[in-house]
Parts: sequence; structure tokens; C-alpha cells
Amino acid sequence: MSEKDETRIFSFEIPDSAIDVYYTPEDFYEEVLALIRGAKTRCKMITLYVGTGDREREMLRALGRECNAPERTLVMDYLRGTRKDHKTGASSVSLCKKEVLHDHTGELIRNPAELKFFCSPMYKGAGRVFLRERQNEVLGVQHMKAIVADDTVLLTGANFGGSYFRDRQDRCLVLRNCPDIAEFVSSVIDAVSSASIDVGEARHGQHHDAPKSKETKRILRENFEKVFDKFKDFNGGKLLALSLLVYLNGRDGSTVGRDSPVPEPKNTKRCIVQVGIQCGYLNMHADQELLWRLLEIMGDGDGSRLVMASGYANPPPGIEGMLASRPIDVIVACPKANSFYKSGGLSQHIPDMYTTMEVDLMKRLTRGTLHEYERPYWTFHAKGIWGYRSVGSTPVGCLVGSSNYGYRARDRDLEMSFLFRTKEGSAFSGKLQKEVDNMMEYSSTVPTPSELITARNIPAWVQTFTRNDLLGMPFYRTYFLVHNEVTNHELRCLVKEMARAVTNNRGVVFSFEDLGWRNLPYFLLKQGYRRKFFYGRWFTMNFGAHPASWNAIEEIGRHNTGILRLSTEKVTPYNNMWKLRYLRTRLGSTFYKPISFYTGTTEKETNMPNEDFSI
Repeated sequence: MSEKDETRIFSFEIPDSAIDVYYTPEDFYEEVLALIRGAKTRCKMITLYVGTGDREREMLRALGRECNAPERTLVMDYLRGTRKDHKTGASSVSLCKKEVLHDHTGELIRNPAELKFFCSPMYKGAGRVFLRERQNEVLGVQHMKAIVADDTVLLTGANFGGSYFRDRQDRCLVLRNCPDIAEFVSSVIDAVSSASIDVGEARHGQHHDAPKSKETKRILRENFEKVFDKFKDFNGGKLLALSLLVYLNGRDGSTVGRDSPVPEPKNTKRCIVQVGIQCGYLNMHADQELLWRLLEIMGDGDGSRLVMASGYANPPPGIEGMLASRPIDVIVACPKANSFYKSGGLSQHIPDMYTTMEVDLMKRLTRGTLHEYERPYWTFHAKGIWGYRSVGSTPVGCLVGSSNYGYRARDRDLEMSFLFRTKEGSAFSGKLQKEVDNMMEYSSTVPTPSELITARNIPAWVQTFTRNDLLGMPFYRTYFLVHNEVTNHELRCLVKEMARAVTNNRGVVFSFEDLGWRNLPYFLLKQGYRRKFFYGRWFTMNFGAHPASWNAIEEIGRHNTGILRLSTEKVTPYNNMWKLRYLRTRLGSTFYKPISFYTGTTEKETNMPNEDFSI
């Protein structure tokens, strides 16, 4: 891997009774108001945006004028927060400046809440110049959603406003009197806040432009490192004294190593909570790490299964490979429950694009069942993955957070994800099951997903656009140069079995291709290499982005003596030569990123050339 993986996972143990689950937008709204108004020491909120309706105004007034906490912060995304409502012309920033920074007479509040807007480092280059409002949000956004009120934490995938308070299905978990987790989430919000634009400084009318992407990225990385260092050192320190046992390698600290198991709750009245940051441009990949741990919790029993909910189901290979390892029920929004349904312009085709993605996904998830959520006048935005150990049981684990477990979450957006581990049959497990039951109540099973394309008359150009990855969604491809003496069958068996042994089927997508001499990619020949330098055949194998996949690549290189050279490139899966040629010209030498090279020890490799075959 060209860059160091920076993923950190922190683990806490809390009482099962400390967790409340809310199932309706109305309950979600009432709980948000109650937490803000009841906060005494701190009230920190982070979200993509807030709406511009009456309920949002009441919420913002509560934060700006009614909350007595000395620490009050609201962090939103810069691009989404400055987007204007097409009907009223108002935006999140204009409403917040009015309701949070001013009193009812219009005068500036003496000690106002902090109002911050985070501009993603991905907002750069040509996209920053040419993309218009709303379109520029595809570059990347701040997508975390949470509230910290004193020692209580609200976790949700919903934004604070609009239909999320009325008729949009989402999730809401509240962790009460949990000072350890509250301190962690508060520190994360502070880290994002200090890398953001301070709208309070602009309350007299001056305009703030988006900061330079490199500077934002540097500050954010440094801030997160401070948070991680702060919690890494708490081996029985402040947080441990404040509350409950925090695990280190399953025992007595705040961090859990990648290879360590998820600790088991001591009894049915306890719950293990693990949390991490998902941020592709900082090389943090909590989604895949936590999903891997959820699979470990479930075990390999015949009855183990998954339930996944996502309004936008397009998982990248690393996550898809793990989802494919178990029977799975996938709950998605039907076109009418998609927020882009009957919208204007090109966005009206987004429901058709997701239908195409979902159909293709179910072809690859051979043990999967597709369910579409359709409730009159409601939209669907719930996101999460529930894990079961046996048929007819309640969940033993669940992923919660802002992520949709898709390409955007992996590569472009800033997310925060949580893994809850509980005991089968516990009170909290029953609450998680009720979430699934409520979604299934309004969902219908799609017996033959492939027929949806024809039934919904999806235009051919939409299918082509979606399936050819014209949005530039990357994956990793590994090339192996092998001896002529190694047969195709031997190579398949060696590589496949070794990858399985090393990764335990976590995050690997297998795709073998014998390129041979005649089909050797033109871009290799363009580099000046000639046939005399090659000694054997080229094979490819695609890997997901999970860290275990990279470990597998290294192990294969060390132990499979049939491999002479090994290199890895991050590519975009275009098939047409002109597209590859265009990308090669555009991206230059950074397009290919070799990670390591190994030479075996057998006699037939002794006289092999030592040329570097990487690009």
C-alpha cells in the first residue's frame, strides 16, 4: 500500500440500559430538542446541514438562546450548508446566523454558540472552479451526524431538519450517562470544528471563501492525531475513572489493535461499543474494519446472516466481499422513497441509477435477498448492518453511523461509524431487532431483481453510465508475473487458497485473467519494456481495500514461489483503450502505485532477470 493505513478503532463498555433507540422522525425531533434544552455543561452538534423550516428554527433557537451550556457548537458542511433552498432562497448558514447568533430582537447575542462550516479538502481542482452549487457536493462533504449533550450522545444517520423531522425513515440511538464515549465524540467534533470556517467571525457581513484544501487536510490530520493520542494513553486514567472499563486488546485501554478480537460483554446487561473515523483522503477506513469485526462476532455458523439497510446501496469491493460471505437481506429505497424521485434535471435519473446498481449488486451477492422500502409519502434514508448468529435469533451486533457503506463514504466523505456488540436475547438486542422489523413492515421482497430494469423502463444510457463507472470509482488490481511452468490451475489454487487463509475471506474480490503475450497491456509496452524482459505470463487479481487484503498480497508474494514480481495499481475500471489512454495522459506516473516486489527461492528462479517490472 502506498500510504500508511491510519485507521484507529476505540472500544468502550457501557450498560445495556444506557442505550435508547428511537424509531420515528417525531421521536427523533423531540429527543433532539430535549437534549439541547437540557444541556448544562456542553452541547455540541455535527451534521451535513439543517433545514430551513419551522422545526429547524425552533431547534436553532434552543441552541442559540435557550441552552445554558457554556460550550455550544454547531458544525455543518460548507458546500451543503451554503446551498440555497430553491423555494425560499434561504440556506443553512443564513438561518443559523439569524437564529443562533442573534436574539429575538435581532441584536447579537453576547456569548453566542460557535457556528462552524467544514469545507472538504476534496473541494479542489477543476471541480472547484467549474461545478455549480449542488453539483460541487459530489466532490466530498462532511457527513458525520451526532449530538453530545453533557455526558449523553445521540447517534444518527439523519440530518437535523427537513423531512428527517417528519416523514423520512432513519435511525436514532441515544447513549445516556456515558462520559467516556461522550468525551470521545466531543473531541472528534472539536477536531473537525477547529479545521472549519468560523461563521461567527463573519456575522457582521463579511464573506468567507473556502480555505485551501491542503491546509484543511493538514489541520484535520493533526487534530485527529491529537484525539487518537489522547485516548491511546488512557490506560486506566481519566476516562476509566469517570465511567466504565475501556478495553485495550480486549482488556484495559482505549484502543484495540486490528488483529485483536472484539471483546465479549461480561454479561447480558453490558454492551461493547467500538468507534472509528471513516475518511478516505486521510487513509482512515473504519467502515471495513468494523464490518470485519462484526463478522467475527457472528462466527461461521450455518445460521449466521446479515441485514443491510442503505438508501444508496453501492458498496465498494472491500465491503462487498465481506457482505458476500454470509446470507444477507438488503433493504433499499424503492424509487418513490428516494429523495430524488421526480426531481428536476439530470437528478431525476438518480433513482434509476441506484436501481441499476442494486440489480447488479444482487447478481454478485448470490446468497442475498433484495427488499424495497415503500411507505406512502415517506422517503427512506436508514443505514446500518445488523449481524445474526443463528436463524430466528436477535442481533448480536450492529453498525450505526453516518456512512452509507458506498464509494463516496470510502473515498470522499468524512464519516463516523460505531459497532455495537451485545448478547443475543438482551434488551438492547431486542431494540435492534425492532428497528429491522419496522423497516421490513413497509418493505416488499423483490423475487427477481433483474426484471426491475425492464419493468421500470430504465433508459439504456442510464444503465451504460452507471455500469461503466463513469463517476470514476476505483478499486485495486494486482498483477503477477509467473513462470511458464506454473499452470493456470496451479496459480488459481495457490493464490486463492493463500488469500483465503490470510484474510479469512475478508474484503477480497477474486478476478483472474491470463493476459499472455499477445494481450499484454499497451501501457506496459509504452514504458519501453520489450518481450525479452518478460519471462512467463501476466495474471491479475482484484482486491478490496480492506487492510487484510494488503496483508494477503504481501503473504502471497513471500510464500508463493511461482510469483516472480508483484505490483499493485489503483485503477479506474475502464475497458476501452481510449479511456485508458486518456487517464494515463491525465494522471501521469501517479496512476500506478507499486507496493512491493519479491523473488522466490526455487532453482527455476535463479537465472530470472532482476528488472523492475512495475510502472
